Amino acid sequence: MKGILVIRPGAIGDALLTFPVLKALREQYDGMRITLVSNTQVLPLAQAFGVAEQAFDFQDIQWSELFSSSGIRTSAMRDLLEQTELAICWMRDPDGIIEHNLKMSGIEHSIIAPGRPSTGERLHIVDYLARTIGLPNVGAQFIAPSSWGFLNLSSNDTTTNRCALRRHSSGKWSSRKMLANFPLCRSHQAIMGAEPPCSFARRTSRYGARE
Repeated sequence: MKGILVIRPGAIGDALLTFPVLKALREQYDGMRITLVSNTQVLPLAQAFGVAEQAFDFQDIQWSELFSSSGIRTSAMRDLLEQTELAICWMRDPDGIIEHNLKMSGIEHSIIAPGRPSTGERLHIVDYLARTIGLPNVGAQFIAPSSWGFLNLSSNDTTTNRCALRRHSSGKWSSRKMLANFPLCRSHQAIMGAEPPCSFARRTSRYGARE
């Protein structure tokens, strides 16, 4: 079965705000593999929370082919796109180059929309992202901490040692390499002592996160 490709460039907050939408997307398209292309700092979290099976760094040079007038040429990219049924790209594509390259790579269905609502539009970013792909009420349903349940992380899971988030006195969040300071109680423990990642992102997005 082909999967869903989600491309969400931006800062840590932008990427984390995608998690509730990915969770809703998984329930909408049960059984389909989700591949996330986003900020490298949150990719291990995306897999740990089960919102994506595959994760790639958007800064990797291969993703620049999306904007190339020559199209997708590398075999790795073509193989990945050939396994994709639906592509969701939250970025601007004024000339239609991204949409054209995805279509020429064999993707029949693609949704391309700006990564944030227009200036002056009073809408939570999670609800905006969900609306662009036709998913209603995602904010109310998937942002609540109880909706994230438990993490099943082994104490020797190396993926959880790659990054963490730390809150500065100014209220901003930044990444750190070790997850020991991230408020996840390892090995069959719930999220405790802090808000879930999507709530982290709500704070981060107030401090100038850009596409």
